[in-house]
Amino acid sequence: MIFANLRMAEMNEAGVVVNKTMILMANGFRVGQCVIRKQDKQQGKIVNISESGVELEVEDEHGSTQNVIASCDGFMDGQWREYRMGAPPKVLGIDSINPSSSWTFAVALFKARIMTAMDQQWEKLKVNLGSVQLQSPKNLLAMKDFAEKKFTLGCATLRVLVEDPSNPETSNGIQIGLFRKYKVVLGASNQFLKDGDDPASTVGFVNPCWWMKTCETKDECNVEWVNLNPRNDWTNPKKDISLPYIRNFTKIESGEDIILFQQAPAKRQVVETLKPVVKRPRHS
Repeated sequence: MIFANLRMAEMNEAGVVVNKTMILMANGFRVGQCVIRKQDKQQGKIVNISESGVELEVEDEHGSTQNVIASCDGFMDGQWREYRMGAPPKVLGIDSINPSSSWTFAVALFKARIMTAMDQQWEKLKVNLGSVQLQSPKNLLAMKDFAEKKFTLGCATLRVLVEDPSNPETSNGIQIGLFRKYKVVLGASNQFLKDGDDPASTVGFVNPCWWMKTCETKDECNVEWVNLNPRNDWTNPKKDISLPYIRNFTKIESGEDIILFQQAPAKRQVVETLKPVVKRPRHS
């Protein structure tokens, strides 16, 4: 942008402007001002303004400063503009970029270990889809005979919860241990394909272990959770993780409902609040 104040220019017989200093100062340039060149972002601070040029203090790539001369014409042609220095950068503490100091990161890493263990368990214990049938309302039907302890299902789920111990029990969930004093719960998770969904792109999956009826009377059931309280070293990422799984404790015949034995949660005893004794005044 060429200065509007060029009408103030005084020229000699050769047509050369002879009052460049006044023109630059009239357009806001002054000693001590920081400026930047538009073409290459060169920065500098004005040390002196004269007819012979604008003296700038600039800093090289090594942090050393030196004084250089820029032409007044460059300033009058709009190649330079004022540059306002921003606030100095804030120095961040190392803990703010250290993943191990983040609770969220630690939980995500912990859940990843459990997910990996689930995948490995599923490959080992998975049941052929043709041997069971999922029905609605919620029910799992055996499509073949299973001898005792021959029907097994892994606990794979998308809901791995790390919860405060004071929280109530998760519905249809099982607790598998503690992580830094927080309880680790596997919650029921099933996602069925809808019409038009691409099986290769769906975000969820169906695990029959979370799609069976439950009962608190063992005689009416045929499967149960095994290894419900695995002793895992959660602090050692190199240690394998042991997870619970479902197994039949009695023979299952084809056409029979597969029913999971689930013990009733322990009832919490209400602690009676003790009230202070109020002494009544005696009447004479």
